[in-house]
Amino acid sequence: MEKEGFVLSASNYNNNYLRPTLLESIVLGLGVISGGLILLGLFTAIMPNVAFLTLALFGLLTFCMGYMGMGLLVSKSYALLAAIIFPTYAIVSQFVKPTPETGSLAGKFLKIFFNMLLDNALGIILIIGLLADGRFMAGGTLFSGIKIALALPILLTAGLLILKENNNDLIDMTKSVFNLPIKAGHLILIFLGLGVLAILLLRSGNFGIPVPDFERSLRLTLAQAFFVRPRFKEFLIGYPILIWAILYFLQGKKKYLWLLAAVGSIGLSSLLNTFCHIHVPVMISIIRSVNGIILGLIIGVFLYWLIFKRLEKLMD
Repeated sequence: MEKEGFVLSASNYNNNYLRPTLLESIVLGLGVISGGLILLGLFTAIMPNVAFLTLALFGLLTFCMGYMGMGLLVSKSYALLAAIIFPTYAIVSQFVKPTPETGSLAGKFLKIFFNMLLDNALGIILIIGLLADGRFMAGGTLFSGIKIALALPILLTAGLLILKENNNDLIDMTKSVFNLPIKAGHLILIFLGLGVLAILLLRSGNFGIPVPDFERSLRLTLAQAFFVRPRFKEFLIGYPILIWAILYFLQGKKKYLWLLAAVGSIGLSSLLNTFCHIHVPVMISIIRSVNGIILGLIIGVFLYWLIFKRLEKLMD
């Protein structure tokens, strides 16, 4: 850049005009911790005094860190926690409930699907508030932990649904992990799953596996067709499998629900991660997300009736 005549120096952009106040950081942070307590409450009873004490301790910790000038670390930490907690809760909270018995299949499906989107939206709102900072908006500071925020909801969703099937108490479920029988087939599936997860993580972010030329062309075509290109991992992987998981659940089936739900969580995690790129205008992120949801619904329903429904017979 210097050879081309550019001068490299610190940015003179004034990013102090917008930063969350200490009180705002505390309120937003406690919203994130509340989400974590609600998720935990699906699996074990939490006494009200324990919940209030937890919130008080995190509120005090946030106050101390903000007072010591560590507000940026506070925002990044709570934003990462929100990106992990809310996609996981959005899916797990729907699948630990009894299967609905009344209403049409379409009505029950739409209720579950949009409940998931709304629960996930709570995390999006908190993240936008936490990252509403000139340093993030100017791109000088970026959200930390994109790959963690993609991977952990997948693993947590699978783990929590597996353990829920064995016991209703988190402590007993944790103990039962060490007594679960592991077969060769399970190990093969685990390694295959880890391989797919590794590819997914390497494909996320700005560095990793190179993008093939045909995919670049397809991305350009989608951008021209939809104004803002929806993400492949949402409309080709996450939402179609999530749709399959919901329809599988509505049939009263549970055997492979953990697997379908875990893969389907990619869609909600990617949706939330879109808003972690706070330097991108929020309206652009909204358009991208809506495009992904609509396209994912169309492709998901098509694939279910064409392929997934037949696969269920083999799974049974």
